[in-house]
Amino acid sequence: MLFLFLFIPFEQVEAQYPFSKITEIEEENLALKATVLIRDHQGFLWIGTSTGIFKYNSTISENITAGLKDKPYITALFEDGTGTIWAGCKNGQVLKVRNKQVSVFNPGEGLPKVDITSIVEDSKKRLWFATAGEGIYCYDNIHVYRLTTKDGLSDDYVNCLYTTDGHQIIAGTDGGLSFITFDQGKKKH
Repeated sequence: MLFLFLFIPFEQVEAQYPFSKITEIEEENLALKATVLIRDHQGFLWIGTSTGIFKYNSTISENITAGLKDKPYITALFEDGTGTIWAGCKNGQVLKVRNKQVSVFNPGEGLPKVDITSIVEDSKKRLWFATAGEGIYCYDNIHVYRLTTKDGLSDDYVNCLYTTDGHQIIAGTDGGLSFITFDQGKKKH
């Protein structure tokens, strides 16, 4: 054992210490409030803030929403199976980011006017948007459906969404957990 300790370079021993790095993102000399973080399939860190979305590559941060007229307050981020980043905003707006191009998601049925709190995708490639007061919205690439307490949801204030198998959505609400399946137009809670 003594032989091993004498001949192991100290550089290898230093690699065992934890590493952390403080990175400050500033926009127009104002410190931003980070509200949500995700890591995409390529390992980039996406930071939702009180004034937009930043993509961080471990050395520099890039303001993805810099070209937008209004600075969106980001409350939820999600990367779907195609690599598109979906961002929910405090005002109910949803943004799509694909190849650094930001567009506003504007389905014909409309979207909520309250905070988007969580976004998740199921096995049928439907997107689920949780809201702070208007229940859950489900987008099936054609239509937007809304699920509320009238449909059996435990509360319209939905804090988070999760799926274990892609078939059932678990919604964490102010009234408890709701287990949701939505097949062939039929909603089950």
